[in-house]
Amino acid sequence: MLKAWRSYWAFTNDLYKLMMLVVVPVALIATNIYLVARGHGDGLLTLFALYFIDTVSDLFFMNGFYRKSNSSLEFLQSSPKFARFVKEITIIDIVRRVLVYQIPFVVELIGAADSAEKLQWCKGNAFWPWLAILIAQLVVFVARHFVVWSQMYACIVAGYMVLMFCFLLIIIVGSGSPVITNLVLIVLILVMSMVTVWYTNKKVRESYYDS
Repeated sequence: MLKAWRSYWAFTNDLYKLMMLVVVPVALIATNIYLVARGHGDGLLTLFALYFIDTVSDLFFMNGFYRKSNSSLEFLQSSPKFARFVKEITIIDIVRRVLVYQIPFVVELIGAADSAEKLQWCKGNAFWPWLAILIAQLVVFVARHFVVWSQMYACIVAGYMVLMFCFLLIIIVGSGSPVITNLVLIVLILVMSMVTVWYTNKKVRESYYDS
């Protein structure tokens, strides 16, 4: 895992690392501590802002990565270790997404430690981060096929609408079985993650052999 983190660190530019590994997590922690102090439950709303930040920032991370004519990666395609390198950064990107999206809920959970009622609320709303992770992963997967801003923006907005629709659907249909809801979302995230890693590796190998 340490080697994978080194690959991820080498691939990402300094501004992206500063924003997504430092500024965003710290801002999430501080904002959610403040919101929890004001009233329980409001902090999870920051997930919607995080979704936009995460998906938009991916444009500066793996923009157009799945395009066959990705000339910016030609220097890496000359290395036989390129496929493993890209596989590692893809996995770490997914792990980063999972960890960061859990921050608002963890802060909410810590703030609920002294109240059985608040803990029950947390149990019923634990699906929020998992749902946001799933939709964000789907959106970046699709958006990485494009380099035109209007196409990528359409993916982001469409993902936001899907996120809102799924959120309402889970509230209406799945509110009585939070454990099952969470398990289903986690399984879907695992499936989507495996598909993303497999597809990324496939595109890299195709690009490598065609170069």
